[in-house]
Amino acid sequence: MSYESFVGMRYLMAKKRSSVVSIITLISITGVALGVTALIVVLSVMGGFKKDLKQKILGTKAHIMVQAPEEKPLTDALEVADLASQVGGVVGASPFLESEVMISSPAGLSGVVLRGIVPERIGQVSDFPKYIAAGEGKLEYLDDPGALMDGLAAERDKELDELIAKIKREREDLEETKKDLDGDEGDKKAAPAKKPAPADSILDGGKKGIDIPVLEEDILGIPATDFKGIAKPPKGKGRGAELIVSDKEPEPLGQDELDGLPDSAGIPTSAPELVGADPLDEALDIPDLPDDDEEGMPPIVDDMPPITGDEPSGEPRISGLIIGPELARSLQVRLGDEVNVVTPNGDLGPMGRLPRSRPFRVVGIFYSGMYEYDANFAYTKLDDAMKFVRSEGATGVELKTVDVEQSLEIADRVRAKLAGQGEYEVLDWTELNRSLFFALKLEKIAMFVVLAFIILVASFSIVAMLIMIVIEKAREIAVLKSLGATNFGVMKTFIFQGTVIGAVGSIIGLILGLIICYLLETVGFPLNSEVYYISKLPVDLNWSEVVSVVVCALGISVLATIYPSIQAARLKPVDGLRDE
Repeated sequence: MSYESFVGMRYLMAKKRSSVVSIITLISITGVALGVTALIVVLSVMGGFKKDLKQKILGTKAHIMVQAPEEKPLTDALEVADLASQVGGVVGASPFLESEVMISSPAGLSGVVLRGIVPERIGQVSDFPKYIAAGEGKLEYLDDPGALMDGLAAERDKELDELIAKIKREREDLEETKKDLDGDEGDKKAAPAKKPAPADSILDGGKKGIDIPVLEEDILGIPATDFKGIAKPPKGKGRGAELIVSDKEPEPLGQDELDGLPDSAGIPTSAPELVGADPLDEALDIPDLPDDDEEGMPPIVDDMPPITGDEPSGEPRISGLIIGPELARSLQVRLGDEVNVVTPNGDLGPMGRLPRSRPFRVVGIFYSGMYEYDANFAYTKLDDAMKFVRSEGATGVELKTVDVEQSLEIADRVRAKLAGQGEYEVLDWTELNRSLFFALKLEKIAMFVVLAFIILVASFSIVAMLIMIVIEKAREIAVLKSLGATNFGVMKTFIFQGTVIGAVGSIIGLILGLIICYLLETVGFPLNSEVYYISKLPVDLNWSEVVSVVVCALGISVLATIYPSIQAARLKPVDGLRDE
């Protein structure tokens, strides 16, 4: 061990009379440790968000996209997909079409991106089938929406059977209860009649009491107890008249009294059956409205030919549509419901291009875990989408590679493969999402700089501590220099102290940061999945970033020792020993 390191370690172990120096040393170590811990945890969490976002984006979209220049339709999409599949590193290829449309339902309206896919190939380039499995419906319903309706009808029949069985069980219970009550009816008649409870008369303001008989009523159809008391009109006029209750049965009205009643012979006992035209319509001269299928009645949706095939009943087949849960919630639709899709790519009319609409049936609800996709994307068959938007070809071809990190190199090979077939644009996922990932990278750099100020603040504590040591150890420094110590040797002594503080703080911070990241990854920090679309805080520990943080902390600690060490080296022996 050199004398520089030996003296530096002795200076760090302060005596009782210099306890302030040791306290500052602990503060400096703590500051460096907290800065390193915060940097490691924050960078790991941000890396986890980036990794989770990348997985969700690449799970919905492929690694490489091939499209025609100037966003023209790709008429030979299937041939391009077959050629690209021959390139090494490409594991799947599928054509697709994208178009902006409006989807409306009785409960809402939303603008989305209609994406036409090939159900047989989409699983080769993305995780979209897994997203449907996490939601509702099936991908196969795009080819046969009628299978979904049959399944829903079977479920409704099952629920109806269960409901009927439940009603039967309740009816049997009611019949048993009725039989029990019928058995107790004789006992009720044999029992002495209850004395009517007194009640205050409304007519006399509650001053006089009358006897109101208690009526018993049975909701199951059991006749109530006989009651013969009939209220007669009160005698007297005005307030305070008495209400007399009689036990006599009412006498039937005579013929003379019946003759005095208004004649009701002209009042029909039942409503006449309406036959023919409505007399009110004839009086107002209102013409009959045509049915939906008659000529002259404007159709609710565009009268387009069926996209592919007809239903067994002869009606046009309704195309299937798969939407996200957020879109289904905003439209308030579920499996089997019909929605109206409107596209601006319509016919040219006198007022310009007119939009066209067509009904689609919701056959599936996918869940990608990313709000932008779950709320703004709708999927249907590629052929149905092309015929609906009247496109001559697909938007492009999606390719999936063996390794997402090698997509740039594989894209160059695909570009060389298609060079002799025509003009094509080949873009990898980094180019397709350049702005998003650049923003994440810029945000991570900004967070690194901000949190590095914690270590920078700790470095000022190192500077203050070393300056105090130089002032306190002026005599020892003068003795060392008088014994032959060089200026550089004195500088190395104080640089060694700052390096030890930075190293100890960095090691403690590294251990704490790794422990926190491990706990976040195993135990997890719970989050509201409905708000953040993730159930816990994601963590992705990047060892290159961890090493960069430790090196940065050591570098700041060493730089903080430069000024105090220079001041110590400039100290002359005579100045340090003048007062001794």
